[in-house]
Parts: sequence; structure tokens; C-alpha cells
Amino acid sequence: MGERIWTALPALLRVGPHNEEGARVTTFELFFDLVFVFSFTQVSRLMAEQHSAFGVLQGILVLGMLWQIWVSYGWLANETRADRGIVRFGFVLASVLIFVLALTIPAAFPEAGQSSALPLILLAGYFGSRLIHALLYLKAAGQSRDLRSAVIRNSLLPILPSATIFATGAVIGGPWQTWIWLGMFALDSFGVYLGTALSGWRVHSAGYWSERFGLIIILGLGESIVALGVGAAQVKLSPALIGGVALAVLVGFALWWAYFERMQPASEHILSQARGQERAKLAGDAYTYLHYPLLCGIIITALGIEVAIGHLGSDHPLGFYGAIALCGGISLYLAGTGFYWRRMAHWWVWTRFISGTIMLAIIPAIAAVPPFAALALATGAFVLLLAAEEAGHKWWKSRTAAATTG
Repeated sequence: MGERIWTALPALLRVGPHNEEGARVTTFELFFDLVFVFSFTQVSRLMAEQHSAFGVLQGILVLGMLWQIWVSYGWLANETRADRGIVRFGFVLASVLIFVLALTIPAAFPEAGQSSALPLILLAGYFGSRLIHALLYLKAAGQSRDLRSAVIRNSLLPILPSATIFATGAVIGGPWQTWIWLGMFALDSFGVYLGTALSGWRVHSAGYWSERFGLIIILGLGESIVALGVGAAQVKLSPALIGGVALAVLVGFALWWAYFERMQPASEHILSQARGQERAKLAGDAYTYLHYPLLCGIIITALGIEVAIGHLGSDHPLGFYGAIALCGGISLYLAGTGFYWRRMAHWWVWTRFISGTIMLAIIPAIAAVPPFAALALATGAFVLLLAAEEAGHKWWKSRTAAATTG
């Protein structure tokens, strides 16, 4: 028995082959992503409990840290099969660390003078998962000197100094913690972005890459549905609640439409036509970085919906916090799709920026009416703006069709 285990050990320690063109996301990766659904829910909880602009900033920061982890493992799974050999065990261990991290998110920013234990546990999960990723990527890089150098420079070496500064911020606590974490995260992300210009990163399958990021958008939308269900379950069932839930689901469908109906399939084709470093740069800019505002928009919109659903029976105005979250989240998402498409197709889809500006302009009106009316007006405006864009379907379809065939 021991001899058989010893014989099988080398296979368990190997890394699988990289994804070939036409590869698709595995069920193991989908299972890994489920941990992030819970994490996104915890980010929404952090924002809701803080109920302030500063709390939203903290939520966006933690969401950025989660996004950095998810993207890193996405690049790794692109380089080698996530469900094979030692990489599979690394993914499982990372998922445990990320789940522990997620448990601490609502208490990630204690008041000055309170214990820093939970923020430090969060950082242990964050940097532990980053270290696992870097070590696995080094092994997956094999004999590629460029890729190994890129992993050491962009993933492994920054861990210790970054962890030291993050931990210092956690110990100091109070508002300084947020600003220290935000500054270090921005510096860390900017350093990785600059480092990619000299990197050996590569994207082996455009279909896999596009599907991977499409699925995280779906999971973000799924989190908003979960948050909606949790909020609705705490309110007495009434016609207003049923109507509010229906409107919220319609918002989720509209968010789906704005990305998946035209942009996602055309973008996959554009990515498949690119080769080598051009494809890697396009994947880095349009997906690694420009998909983050899309996820932020979804989570912030979900926060606005949760605020509205929680006060549907009230005759008092929704207020600016809920209105800014609801309309601002949609606006951020629309602008994010616009910038994403500009990077992919090299032309501006101005309707997205015009629609996003209109959503911002109606915030005072949304804030001044009761929650149900606010949700109805915001949903109606969003759907009408997308319908107006669709009404120019000949222009829109011709441009996306050109991108798909060109």
C-alpha cells in the first residue's frame, strides 16, 4: 500500500498541461468560485452596516483585494489545468483561506482602540492565498525563463513588503487603516500593471479566458440576487415587496443584457484574433483591470436595491445614500462596459456613457421619493436607456458584427 502511494506521488506533484485554444472552464474552477460568491455577500454586508460613503470605500477596497486573488488564480488556471496534480491541492487550500478571509470582512475595519485580530486574520488569508498562487505559478512556468521572472517580479517579491505595510495599517487601526490599505493596494496594483509590460504572461485559449470572466460577472449578479433574497426574507410579505423584488430582478436582467447580449461574444472573437503578447496585453487591460469596475457596479447596485427593499413600507424618501448606491452603481457598470469595449474594439460606444450620465443626473429625484417609487423609477430609467440603445440596433449590431467578423 505504501509503495503504491509512493509511486503515485510524482503524479500528484505534477502540474497539468496548459489550456489549448478552444478549452473551457472546468467544474472544479466553478466550485472554487463559489467561495467568492460568499465573499461578495460579505462585502455587501460591510457596506450596508457602515451605511456611509466611507463604508462603501472600504467595501470597494476589500472587493479589490478579492478581485486581485481571483484574477491571479484565473491567470494560473489559464497556464495549467486547475483540476490536475498539485495545482488542484493549491486551489483547495486557497479556497479555505479565502473563506476564512470572507468571514472576517464585516469586522475588517474596527474602530480605533479595538482589537486588530480580525483584520490580521483577513490579511493572513489574503497573503497566504497570494503566496500559494506565486509558488504554484513558479512550478507551472516550467522552463520558461521569461514567465518565471515575471512570476518572481510581479507575484512573489511584492508579498513581504506589501504584507508588512498592510499589517502595520491593521495594528494602527481607525481611519488610518483604510488609507494605508488603500494606498498600498493601489501601489501594489500599479506595480503589477507596469511589470506586465516586461512580462512573459500568455493567454492560451481566448474562449476559456472570455468564459472565465463572463462567469465571474454572472456570479456577481448571483450575489445580488442572494442579497435581494436575504433582504426580502426579513420583510413581511406584501404586494409592495413582491413588486419591489420583481423590479430588482429586472435590474439584474438589464445588467446581464448590457454585457452579455452583444459585448461578450464579440469580445471573445476579438481576443481570439490576437496573438502572443498582443493577446496577453488585451487580456490584462480589458479583463484583469477593466472588469473590476463592472463587478464594483454590480455590488454597489445590489447595495442600493437592498436599502430600497428594506424600507419598502416607508413613506419617507429613500435618501441620497440609497439613491447614490442604486443609480451610481448602474452608472459605474455602464461606464465600465464602455471603457471595456473601447479597449477591445478601439471605438467608443457613447450610448453607455450618456446612459451612465443620465443615471447620475436622476439621483436627486430618486432620493426624494419613497423607496418603492425610487426603485421603480431607477429600474424604468435603466431599462428605457437600454431599449433606446437597442432601438438603434442597426448601428449597434453592425458595429459588433464588424468586430466579430473583422
